[in-house]
Amino acid sequence: MPVPSSINDLSTTPGSNSPAGSESPATFDDYMRTFAAFIAQLRDGKPDAALAVLLAGAQTITGAKTFSVTPVVPDASFAFAKLQDIATARVLGRVTAGTGDIEELTGAQISALLPAASATAQGQVELSTNAEAQAGTDAVRAVTPANLAAVVPGLGQTTQNLTGSRAANTPYTNNTGRVRIAFITVNAAATTGATVVLNGHSVLTTNVLSNLPAQFTVVIPPGMQIQINTASSILSWWELG
Repeated sequence: MPVPSSINDLSTTPGSNSPAGSESPATFDDYMRTFAAFIAQLRDGKPDAALAVLLAGAQTITGAKTFSVTPVVPDASFAFAKLQDIATARVLGRVTAGTGDIEELTGAQISALLPAASATAQGQVELSTNAEAQAGTDAVRAVTPANLAAVVPGLGQTTQNLTGSRAANTPYTNNTGRVRIAFITVNAAATTGATVVLNGHSVLTTNVLSNLPAQFTVVIPPGMQIQINTASSILSWWELG
């Protein structure tokens, strides 16, 4: 083996290192000087440059390294692609109590973190049901076009001729879930009275003169019952709904 030029040239097997017994004293002297230099490098904590971590410049380091203190990493040192892979439709955050690792959050978990919106604060808004929109008392839910149609008479509605299916002195319940408007005409051969009854309450009473039809326009809220009490007959019954 020639005189080593680097500590990396040495073997951990003693017999594989020189000098061999046949080499001249001058060469032996070179070996001893070189070995002394390697010992001094180890004493001073200066291993071979190929094994050292560079303080500047690019370098590939293999194997797991453990730090005794937290390393200081410059801001914006890592690209998004360097982060751990996450599942589809997830947002990074944390829902577990206390300070800790970043977690993958589902839509439901994100919603639970958001505050409710109000007239003075931004936040999550829930859509109202038709019943909530019709009640008209909810101050935290948003009304949709479908809710408006359920509340505002005439939106998306058409007139329907119900003359053949309606009779006097008979109750009919608005089960459509929407406000309906009834246009009712009654007629009598002799003067008689006519009363509009909503949910058992008489809301309008008038006389139907002989052969002079009387007309009623009645708003029927969802679930409410309407009845026309009269000795006359139903000439026509139309509803907007």
